[in-house]
Amino acid sequence: MRIPEGPDDLTAEWLTSALRQGGPGAEVTSFKFEPLTADLVGQTVRITLAYSAPSSGGPPSLIAKLSSADPRMRKQSVGKYANEVLFYRHVALRSLLPTPTAT
Repeated sequence: MRIPEGPDDLTAEWLTSALRQGGPGAEVTSFKFEPLTADLVGQTVRITLAYSAPSSGGPPSLIAKLSSADPRMRKQSVGKYANEVLFYRHVALRSLLPTPTAT
């Protein structure tokens, strides 16, 4: 699954597919995003979701961390992004620190 580079690359179809990787769920019909932070390394947005079935059990909103809007910074930050992915894949589940999880 291709990861969007920024909030403007998000689509209802992509969000539906990403959420269904965690289990069955209703289709995302629309969404809006609100920028929370933007820095040189990445962008963080809150995404508010609307579903085809109101009682779908899907989250009403989620937080997405996306790569930098600056292509030069994306290229320079590849190692930092890789380290974060490795942390969530191999360390977060064993950590005593609170970390985001897929539900």
